[in-house]
Amino acid sequence: MTLRTPGTPSSKIDRTPATTPGGAKAKEEKIVVTVRLRPLNKKEQLAKDQVAWDCVDDHTIVFKPPSQERASQPASFVFDKVFDPSSITEAVYEDGVKKCCFVCFDGHKRNHICIWAN
Repeated sequence: MTLRTPGTPSSKIDRTPATTPGGAKAKEEKIVVTVRLRPLNKKEQLAKDQVAWDCVDDHTIVFKPPSQERASQPASFVFDKVFDPSSITEAVYEDGVKKCCFVCFDGHKRNHICIWAN
C-alpha cells in the first residue's frame, strides 16, 4: 500500500498573473481537506455497531470492511488533517476549522469555502 502526501493538483493552481507592485506572479489556490471520524452515537453503541474506519495517523484513514467482505487490499485515504472518533469538538475547531472560518470573514477577496458534512 503506497501513501502519498496531499498536495495541490496542478489543475487547481491559478496561473493568471496577479497585479502586484513587483510584477506578475502565479497565485496558488489551496484546497485543504480536514476529516473527523465521528464517534458512534448511543443507538449505534446499543446495536453493537463497529466503527468502519481506522485513523492510521493525523493524515490517513483506512476502511475496515466487515469480515464477510474481506477486501484484497484495505482502502486508505490521505487528507491534510484527520481527527479520530475520540477527538473533542474543541480540538477539531481549533486545529481544523478555525483558520478557515476566520479567513472567510477577514475582508480580503479570496475564494474560501468551508463545508461541514456529517
